[in-house]
Amino acid sequence: MLDENSKQNVRNHIKTLCRTALEVIEVMRADEETDLVDRLEKTAGAIAEHYDMEPELMEEYRNMIKGARKRAKLIDGSFRYTDAENAKEMIYALCDDLDNPKEIMCHVRTADEMLTVWKADRD
Repeated sequence: MLDENSKQNVRNHIKTLCRTALEVIEVMRADEETDLVDRLEKTAGAIAEHYDMEPELMEEYRNMIKGARKRAKLIDGSFRYTDAENAKEMIYALCDDLDNPKEIMCHVRTADEMLTVWKADRD
């Protein structure tokens, strides 16, 4: 049985494998073309099992990978600035039907900030 310091080291190494898998997903945007993400998970799982780590560690690992894969599918590279402009118009249409000025301003600010994010990507 490992002492707490050793267990923390194992957790840190598994987190490193997870960060590597997340980076592969982010950079490649198509991790299904490589099996590195799956192999990293398999190795992390083997380490966790070998050192009798808490099951939540691998559960968190898998949830992060699952979320990253969903994000990669959402961000597929086909985004255009006009998509953000169209979303802004939808937000304004929503605001036309609202009565609370604070809520309206919150949505308007959100729309403006959204365009600012995508404008930076455009420049």
